[in-house]
Amino acid sequence: MAKHGIFLNTYDPGREKAYSLVDNYFDRPVMSKTEDRDNFSIYMAKISTLLSVENRCLIAIAPRDTFPVNFKIPLSEVFWDSFQTRALPGVPGGLTPHKYVVKKRPEFQVGIHFYRRDDEASYYDVENLPVVVTLLHGKSSGYGFRKDGDMVSALETFGTILTFK
Repeated sequence: MAKHGIFLNTYDPGREKAYSLVDNYFDRPVMSKTEDRDNFSIYMAKISTLLSVENRCLIAIAPRDTFPVNFKIPLSEVFWDSFQTRALPGVPGGLTPHKYVVKKRPEFQVGIHFYRRDDEASYYDVENLPVVVTLLHGKSSGYGFRKDGDMVSALETFGTILTFK
């Protein structure tokens, strides 16, 4: 097959399932491109909240593309390598606030299982997905995360990084 070229975007059902789970959980957010760095592009959406002084954000880090900064695109069209839910002290201007409803339906109750911890984070495997969940240790959480949990609980900490294995 090498004499005919290489595959640019091969289909990976595990990745597709993860993309769909995150997109549906957050009610299909529209992301804004905030910057390009080296070999990747960063997309963000600000979550509307009245309860927190910190800015809750969704961050998708994808292979570098040619779209300009401030380009708006549905999360479903961003083929991210890393997806983050974060509470940040500041965010770039121009992000459109996004609202979603926390979901407890069975399709979002995907199990996560602890396998490693260091000073900065706890790491979890995800049932039936090729994803690693990294829960960042914040000032208040310390090492307070449980050994087992689910994706909803992880995403809602807003100190979460999803990466593919």
